[in-house]
Amino acid sequence: MINSLIIFIAMSLGVLTEISVGPLLYKVDIIEPVLIIIGISILINLWNKNKLIKIPKILLLLMGMLLVIFLYSLIAVNWTNYGLTVIPGALVFFYGTISLFIAYHSLERKEDVYILASRIFVLLIIIQLFINFSLGLRSGVTGFYDLKDFARTLIGKSNFISIFISFDLIYEFISKHKHWLFFFLIDLIAIIVTISRGAIVSLVLSIGLFFVVALFNRNFSKKNLLLSLSFLVIVATCFMLATSPGRELLSGLSAGLGASTVGSRQELWVEAFNETLLNPLGVGVVWKNDPHNFLFSSLRNLGFIFGTLYILLISSPFFILLHPIVLKLSKKSIAILMAYSSVFIHSFIEVFYFTNLSVTWTMFTLIYIFLVIKKDIITLRETRNKDNEYNEVIFQNYQKKN
Repeated sequence: MINSLIIFIAMSLGVLTEISVGPLLYKVDIIEPVLIIIGISILINLWNKNKLIKIPKILLLLMGMLLVIFLYSLIAVNWTNYGLTVIPGALVFFYGTISLFIAYHSLERKEDVYILASRIFVLLIIIQLFINFSLGLRSGVTGFYDLKDFARTLIGKSNFISIFISFDLIYEFISKHKHWLFFFLIDLIAIIVTISRGAIVSLVLSIGLFFVVALFNRNFSKKNLLLSLSFLVIVATCFMLATSPGRELLSGLSAGLGASTVGSRQELWVEAFNETLLNPLGVGVVWKNDPHNFLFSSLRNLGFIFGTLYILLISSPFFILLHPIVLKLSKKSIAILMAYSSVFIHSFIEVFYFTNLSVTWTMFTLIYIFLVIKKDIITLRETRNKDNEYNEVIFQNYQKKN
């Protein structure tokens, strides 16, 4: 438990120091030494106790994929035009592998520790966000982009932090976990404060997907779904129309979908696509001219083969949505899947899945999704077996009577 809490708190604290290596300047996040120290301490503890972690095959496969991608992104230095700048980017997958191992070790028997750690992480960045944003309001700033410039934290600016806040907001809204309303309202205010159009778009699409899935899932009351949707619309409308940040966000949304931001993104996507065609093996993980799109970034950085491999790894939770069992999954499983879908959707217009922080967070989230859905599947199988046994007893009794 303590390892998960330490890691999520460390993620909220941003950069530790900067290291100059020749012409390179590498920013060391606080989470990096924390992951290494915790990973080594777990290995030493297991060694002293002569224990082994029995990691499921699917997770071993994911770890193997990350290690292969890490090694591949390292050797990209041999053909890339970006030189040694690809090495810091390659470390993302190294830390991802460590995170996957630590996450499974920490959450295997107490998976709900993840929710506590996630809530603490989101609250910490929201506190940072509110402090900085209040400075902007006190200075008399009212313009959309002027206000947005104050929506920042130790881990990044508004568009990046809104990804985590949106995730928590959707999870709280769907799961109705203990104390959910408090966290939901805090998240909702924070989303308004970030003035992130991308967050609003991803929220709308993810919640829309949720209502489609929930309509066919037997664990959701159709009446409660309608009430929840009405509640969400009313609360969001009040924030958008009755608050200064909300009105600024609404104004930005109405003008932003056709604004220069979208056009600049499209230019970056075209450039990344052309660069991928010229470099089918990938150029290595670099942030220069990043296309701000997970799919284009993956193919550009890692090439067609390994880029596709990474896309499959990151999107792996969504394969469950194609399986009939999704109609029987618990609210908790649906909540975490829909929350993760908002992150995935947002990554199509923002830099994500290629930073140490985002990959560490993603690996913990993937482990939690795996454990929650696995528990659902086991429960459903046990229920089915009990039903079969009951039906068999009824059938035998019927035969005896006749």
